[in-house]
Amino acid sequence: MLSSMDGVRRYPAIGGFAACPVPVLFGALAACAAVVADWDVAVALGVLGIALDGLQRAVVLEVSPRGLSRSFAFHGSPLGPSRVVAWSAVDEIVTRWRWPHDFTALETVVVGASGERISFGSVMGIDAYRGLVAEIARRAPEARRTGLTEALLAETRASR
Repeated sequence: MLSSMDGVRRYPAIGGFAACPVPVLFGALAACAAVVADWDVAVALGVLGIALDGLQRAVVLEVSPRGLSRSFAFHGSPLGPSRVVAWSAVDEIVTRWRWPHDFTALETVVVGASGERISFGSVMGIDAYRGLVAEIARRAPEARRTGLTEALLAETRASR
C-alpha cells in the first residue's frame, strides 16, 4: 500500500518481485556496456531503465470512499484522467488465472453496471493484491463474486 489518508488508499499496480525485471535487465545491460567501455550506451541504458521503472511504478489503484480508480500518479498526484467505478455501480468482481493453463498469476476484474472495467493482478504483490480484493468486496457487498473470488477471499480471511 502506498499511502493512506482521509480514507483513501493507493496500491501500486506492479510491485513485489514483479517490479524487479526492468531495473535488473537494464542494470545488467548497462554494466555490459560499461565493461566494453561504451559509456554513452551504458549511461543511455541506465537512464532508460530508470525512466521505464518509474513509468511502471506510476500505475496505481486507488480506493476512496466513493469508488475504485486506476490512474497514473507522480509523487502522489494523479496525471490525466482516471478510470473510475463507483462502489454503488460495482456489478461484478471476477477473479481468474491470468492465462489459460498457467496457474502462476491471478487477475481480478471489477465490472461496473455500465460496462466500465478496472483490472489488476497479483503482480502487485500477493499481500497487496489480497488486501485490495478484500477491500473491494467489503465496499461493494452487493456485487456478484464470480470465478475464484470467493476462494481468494476465504483464503485471505484464513491467513489473518
